[in-house]
Amino acid sequence: MFNDITELFAYFDLSDTEFFASILDLKSRLKQDIQIVETSNDLEALPAVAQFWLAQKAELEFYKRGVEKEIRRVAGPSLVKIAKAPSYLSNRIVDIALQDNVEYSQLSDKLSRVQLVIDLLNSITTSLWFKRDSLVNLAIAQRKQLAYEQRDW
Repeated sequence: MFNDITELFAYFDLSDTEFFASILDLKSRLKQDIQIVETSNDLEALPAVAQFWLAQKAELEFYKRGVEKEIRRVAGPSLVKIAKAPSYLSNRIVDIALQDNVEYSQLSDKLSRVQLVIDLLNSITTSLWFKRDSLVNLAIAQRKQLAYEQRDW
């Protein structure tokens, strides 16, 4: 998915249209990985495929922590100003007030995009475990069928 860290950074700075087009592309790649084509080959390839997506997810989790850290840095001065104001504060009011900060708003959008991709990768890893179970059951059924056919001769 990401060849290097600069490609990862650029991925989340795409325009909405480009980003959602890339999400559709990612979904089609994920769909290919969870489809069963040939039982034994799919079963052999499954650990490598799962490891690939888990590594991609780990990179995104690391990137997400960086974005969250940057959000806290950007939000700090605004939070101090909000805290000094004599008014009732709730998380929603603070979030609305912080959205006026352009850099915070952009980072917040980026964090949402990162979370979307992480959620997609969570779904692929879950789907891969279901695929593994299906492949094991198919392999068992094929062995039983082969044994039955050999016994008939």
